[in-house]
Amino acid sequence: MDEWGAKLQAKAGANEYAFTHVKGDSYAAWTFQGIIWQFGGRYSDEQFKMLLDSQQAIDAGNYVRSQVFSKKYANVTANSETADFVAGTTASMLSSTGGLAGVLRDAKFEVGTAFYPEKTKFGCPTGGAGLGIPEAVPDANKVAAMTFIKFITEPENTAYYSQNVGYMPVRKSAVTGPMAEFLKSKPQFKTAIDQLAKTQPQDSARVYIPGGDAILGKGLERMILNNEDAKNVWPDVKKELEKAYENDVKPKLKA
Repeated sequence: MDEWGAKLQAKAGANEYAFTHVKGDSYAAWTFQGIIWQFGGRYSDEQFKMLLDSQQAIDAGNYVRSQVFSKKYANVTANSETADFVAGTTASMLSSTGGLAGVLRDAKFEVGTAFYPEKTKFGCPTGGAGLGIPEAVPDANKVAAMTFIKFITEPENTAYYSQNVGYMPVRKSAVTGPMAEFLKSKPQFKTAIDQLAKTQPQDSARVYIPGGDAILGKGLERMILNNEDAKNVWPDVKKELEKAYENDVKPKLKA
């Protein structure tokens, strides 16, 4: 990233960058999830032990900070990373596959997709757009909901959704069946499918703590907007996440 980031920045015009970060009120904590794993760190373990003060987490935070302030080939978008990319003011981004169809439609240039970078280890989180049935709803509603889920996830329907949005198809049979010819003509969509075997669920601190994403995002903004050292930021974020866990999660856990 640093090697070609510098080369791209050398060719950039005024207010153009090789890479663009999203702000904390967008989904910075989601894009950074993969980066912190790549450095060997984590937000937390599955039991909500916060791990943000590890050296690996500090190194990851200071890396994204350095992209903006010392290496100077990255910025933080004031709009959205996809809008900046399509406008040509940034050469690359980490973004959801959910916006891929729109990017390919709107970009006036050739667009490529690739696996997440790898440092100490590979790191890429799964995302959202899932379907679920609440346990507390009446049984009749569950049957109706399951009927809908069966319909919406049929190979032809999940293929249609994936092709027109960008999210992953949820059936392997969709990849080998209805989407086979589409993927030959639009290989950008195949990157996420090929990468899926290497992805993993996000850390508990972001997913299950109410407001966890915002807490992490505000911490990241202190690094990529205010140029604060991660070793001073992450301990504050850790304390805030631990407080939220004690107040909002722990009392509701089943013994």
